[in-house]
Amino acid sequence: RTVGLIIQDPEYGYWTFHPGRFGKRNMSNVVVDAGACLDVLSNFYLQYAHKLTTEEKDKIKDVIFKNGDTFLSERGLKKDVTNQRLWGGTGLARAYKAFKKEEWRDNLIKALDKSFGEMWSDGTFPYHPYWEKNKIFRGIYDTNTYYQSRCIDFIYYILENIDIDANVYKEQLIKATDSLVAMYQPNGIKNINLECKRW
Repeated sequence: RTVGLIIQDPEYGYWTFHPGRFGKRNMSNVVVDAGACLDVLSNFYLQYAHKLTTEEKDKIKDVIFKNGDTFLSERGLKKDVTNQRLWGGTGLARAYKAFKKEEWRDNLIKALDKSFGEMWSDGTFPYHPYWEKNKIFRGIYDTNTYYQSRCIDFIYYILENIDIDANVYKEQLIKATDSLVAMYQPNGIKNINLECKRW
């Protein structure tokens, strides 16, 4: 089913997954969809390639490379929203684990460096670091309690799949995790009153 969702964007030419930007009710986006699809396909390939026919393996590989090369490695990893960029990166990182394409790994490292560059000094990842350039409501550039944990987890997942020791980013990861812990109330629930995306 996932392999069957691959489509070529008629306007931009890259390969991505349906429904993406063509689904009026799709509350996700092209980068997140692609990251999730590449992650599941690569996981499946890594675990079950030995049980697949050559035709089945070739179909999966074709879809992964179409999306990875034409979209995620280039456009997807340049996404302005930190969380979305890292989410897309999880799929490409898992695809790298399967196929070891060095260009993907290089672009993932650049995406990680960019994401850490957007992190505030207290370890918080703002939701939309480029609100001003994109002429978006200023409040969107603020603390993102909802996605803070995801950003951290996505980073660890990417590092694990591209074979980089997390200690390379130890200082930044400790700050990000300390910031996450500070968001929790005594009852163990995150304080969503701090969340900029509520608007």
